[in-house]
Amino acid sequence: MSDSLIGKQIPFTREQIIIDNPCASVADIEWLLRRDPLAALRHPNCPPHIWWEGATHLPLDAMKSPAFALMTLAEPDRWVDLEARFMTYWTDHACQRLSKEMQMIFAMESAARVLPIFEADYPRESRPRLAMVARQLFAQKKITLDQCQQARRGAEEVARTVADRVHQMKYEVAPIEIVTSNMCLLAVRGALFAVVAEGARDSLMNAREAEGYAAYTRGGDAAAQEAATQKEAAWQWQRVQQIYAEEADL
Repeated sequence: MSDSLIGKQIPFTREQIIIDNPCASVADIEWLLRRDPLAALRHPNCPPHIWWEGATHLPLDAMKSPAFALMTLAEPDRWVDLEARFMTYWTDHACQRLSKEMQMIFAMESAARVLPIFEADYPRESRPRLAMVARQLFAQKKITLDQCQQARRGAEEVARTVADRVHQMKYEVAPIEIVTSNMCLLAVRGALFAVVAEGARDSLMNAREAEGYAAYTRGGDAAAQEAATQKEAAWQWQRVQQIYAEEADL
């Protein structure tokens, strides 16, 4: 054996050979995308069409890849369009990559933004806010699981009351006053369920819906609802990127 090979690792798999070859062919990188999308994104010879396909499913990794600046400089509108189309999916995917503690802290940050919608309708009801704070404190290991669950049970009692009101809503064709009242109630439910939802993904979804329904009651149309929902989704996407970066630096 040659002295130049002693102590060196020789790649025996096709995957490793492609990764180690900076001049790998398009066909090889397409194969690598199916096998290891992250490695394909990071490959120095990754062609644009493969990079964009990978970026759709791995946006956080795409933004950290060597090609990100070049790709988005060449097609800035394409990245903006992807964000608009996949923002919610990207946020959910990124959230799953956080620690369990940070997932809950992020979810409760989102819930805190919409909880005033509930409190405007139930100004003397403090249990949801207490539950929200308790879940944050538990995620920070400042209270016990029993203390957290006790606070959450109080909020869940309120949630059952609101859910009963939602079940009694009139869904048939109705005057605008009733439609607006229904939307207001759905906004209240969304804000409350953002607090008590089991997982972070459901908390984030309910927060977006709460903002949308609340905007409908203010603006009176579906356009206002969609705009508010997207605005909250944009905040969630930006915030999860910040949290992910902070955890990566720890």
